[in-house]
Amino acid sequence: MINLTESSHAEHSFTLKPGTHPYIYKDSDVNFGDAFLTSEAKLQMECKLGSAKPHDPMDPEIVAEIIKRARAPHSAFEPYLLKYL
Repeated sequence: MINLTESSHAEHSFTLKPGTHPYIYKDSDVNFGDAFLTSEAKLQMECKLGSAKPHDPMDPEIVAEIIKRARAPHSAFEPYLLKYL
C-alpha cells in the first residue's frame, strides 16, 4: 500500500494531477515513505469495519509508473518491500 498526500512539489516527488483518477481532486504526491505491506483479507476487514474505504481502481499505467519509481530506487521506499512490487 502506498498513500497519497498533498503535493509538496519536492524534487523527488511523483505528483498525480487532478483528472488522473476520480479520487484525485488536487495535486497529490505518492508517499513512498509511508508504504507498507498488507493483504487483501486485511483490506476487506478494514472496509467492513469502516476504517478504510474502497475507491475506483488506479489506472494500470499509473501503477506501473509508481512501481518503476519505487524500484529506481526511491530513497524513501523501504528496500524490503521491493520484492513485493
